[in-house]
Amino acid sequence: SDGKHVVRLDLDGTVVGTPQTIELGPEYEDDEDASRLFKRYLARVRSEDLLAALPRTGAEGLVGSYACKPCHAKAFKAWSNSQHAHALETLRGLDEDADPDCVACHVTRIEAADGYRPNSGSTKLAGVGCESCHGPARLHARNPSKYRMRKVSETQCSTCHSTERSPKFTFAQYWPRIRHS
Repeated sequence: SDGKHVVRLDLDGTVVGTPQTIELGPEYEDDEDASRLFKRYLARVRSEDLLAALPRTGAEGLVGSYACKPCHAKAFKAWSNSQHAHALETLRGLDEDADPDCVACHVTRIEAADGYRPNSGSTKLAGVGCESCHGPARLHARNPSKYRMRKVSETQCSTCHSTERSPKFTFAQYWPRIRHS
């Protein structure tokens, strides 16, 4: 899945033994032909600007993580030093920042009308921000005592940290890295 595994089948007219799933870790060199095809795919995705063509839901009331900083300085500091805050930069380093399949998990709410926009000039929703996990914050920012933000649970994490995308992810192990209270 996602080019991270292959299945090995031993054949002698029929399948001999049990098929094996092999994780393609760093000990395996990238196949030159597969790498070339993937680069062509990324170039085509970029040239067709598929991010701009994504269907959008209605506006949700997103304000960006910097709106949280005045009241939640400690949480903001934990977030700003985390990999979540720099998730889009990770994709840029791999030249995968135009692929909707990748970008969706590396920015804040790309599917929302007021979510991340790659060509907007604004970076307030670049990265996995507070609203990726806690939900839209516009109403909370205006009246915090009336509008509470949702608590984060494993459900929010598993939207992106699925078995296919993050096979080694376990909530109990990774939550301490981003927890902020």
